[in-house]
Amino acid sequence: MAHLTKSTGTDPDGKAGWRARAACLQFDSALFFPDRVTYLKKDVGTAKAICFRCPVREECLQTALDSGERVGIWGGLTPVERANLHRRQRRVRAQETSTEDR
Repeated sequence: MAHLTKSTGTDPDGKAGWRARAACLQFDSALFFPDRVTYLKKDVGTAKAICFRCPVREECLQTALDSGERVGIWGGLTPVERANLHRRQRRVRAQETSTEDR
């Protein structure tokens, strides 16, 4: 996430994408991709604090949700938090669909 490359930092038309404006770019990527022990200790507060001040937080989170990203802090959420959010979103969509079918 913190490493900007042509494949991850630009839009298809070659313009700088949301990642080029991400607050995490100025930090070591290890902060956003901690090891298992760090996750288990829930010691990800610094990364989350950076994310919550980021101007492209929503784009980052949506990218992780859309791609099923299973590692790292994206949009201020851990993999477990993203999985829970994704599950809640699916339930809401299912309820909306069943309500429309009535």
